Formats: sequence, structure tokens, C-alpha cells
Amino acid sequence: MFALSVLVPTMAVGAIAWGVVGVIQGRGRQSLTPVTAASFYAHVMLMVGGMIALAGMAILVKIGLTGIDLSFGYTPIVGPSAPYGPPSPETQRMQDLILATVLFGLGTVVAIGHGFLAGWLRTMEGGGLTWITRGALIATTAVTGLAAILSTVVGSYQLSSYFLLGQSAGPFADAIGMAVVFLPAWLACLAVLVRLLRRPQPRPAPA
Repeated sequence: MFALSVLVPTMAVGAIAWGVVGVIQGRGRQSLTPVTAASFYAHVMLMVGGMIALAGMAILVKIGLTGIDLSFGYTPIVGPSAPYGPPSPETQRMQDLILATVLFGLGTVVAIGHGFLAGWLRTMEGGGLTWITRGALIATTAVTGLAAILSTVVGSYQLSSYFLLGQSAGPFADAIGMAVVFLPAWLACLAVLVRLLRRPQPRPAPA
């Protein structure tokens, strides 16, 4: 699936880079406590849950587009379908509906649960470090931005090819559905990030 194939490696690389930057920044300034590690974990899982839920929404948009024409999202089958061949477009659509429900439900639960955990850990010493709290927003903005740009480019190409070359160009609803969901999410994260960065950070009290 296009959304997961883009999000999974991006989130993995982003989380590793985020953690390395945090360790380097905190070295010699603040000790990394178990609360800090737990807070980092909670913020990473908060981002992961949100991305999974957005991926489920992207599939729902794809399903909505295929309600107009199944060929928007699924390649027409030539020859026998399952069990002697690939599943029919109707079966694939039902499979996508199940997948979207699972992704959205699981992602929402993971995001909400770890959101509460992250908020609780921020009240403890070492649980609200700037590189974790602001880093979470920066990482989310980067992941949604990459997904939005890639899906918009691929979706625009597939959409143009479909209407210019016909069904032989292949379906486009997968990438378009992802673009429809991740573009607004990226712009929202970007707006919050800009507003946050304009806000001056509190200076540490003199010793």
C-alpha cells in the first residue's frame, strides 16, 4: 500500500535521527533519566499513532473515490478472479475498508493513550525537555510534509496519465487519497510549528 510504504521507512529514520540529536544535545547539559527515555518513547508513539490513523483516513478517501468508478483505485481483472486469480475489484475494495477501519481505530487508540502518557510525564523532572516536546512537532511536520509532497507528485502524475491515456495508465486513488489527507495535516503542523518557534523560550533561572 502506497501510504504505508512511504510512512514506515520515513518514521523509522526520523525517530532514529531525532533520538541521536537529543542525545548529542543533552550530553553534558542534562542527564538522560528513565523519565526522559519514557517521555521520548511516548512522543514517538504519539506520532506513530497519528500517522497510522491518517493512513487509515487516506484509504477511506480512496474508497470514496472508487465509489465513483472502481477503476480509479483498482486495476480491472482480465480473466477469472479468485480463487483461480486475483481478487475482484469489489473484494479488494472490501479488504481496503477493513484495513482502513483497523488502521484508523488502532492509530487513534495508540495516539490518545500515548498522548495522555506524554502529558503525564511532562509534569516530572526530565519529561518535558525541549528537544522532546518541540522535536515531536518538528518530526511530525517533517513526516507529514514528505508524505504530502510525494503523494501529491505521484498522485498528480497518475491522475493526469489516467485521464489522458485511459485505464491502461493504472489507478490513481491510492496516492490521491493520501495527498488529500496529508496535505492539510502538513499545513496544520507547519502553522503550529511556526507559531511555536516565534514564541520565545523561557530562560533558565540564574544559579
